[in-house]
Amino acid sequence: LPELRGRERSVIDYGIADLGTHFTNSVLDLKGMSRQVARTIAAYEPRLTEVSVTLEKDAAVVGGIVADVAGKVRYENRLESIAFPVSFTIEHPTG
Repeated sequence: LPELRGRERSVIDYGIADLGTHFTNSVLDLKGMSRQVARTIAAYEPRLTEVSVTLEKDAAVVGGIVADVAGKVRYENRLESIAFPVSFTIEHPTG
């Protein structure tokens, strides 16, 4: 929500906002969701830095998304690069 921009996040708004209002066929929506997921990871996973998320439509699944997450994880006194995929589905309410 625009009125919450700039406010520090807390356990009250833990996690990702509802992605059901976004469309997997929209490049703009995918970019916006990528930024939102990256910000959420950065806010709630302090061991990770330089977080980047790229979302792509999963053509094999209706509403399917594949997220490629990358960044660096703090381990003892060093940073290690990480990258991993995450698959999920956005379900749109019917009615």
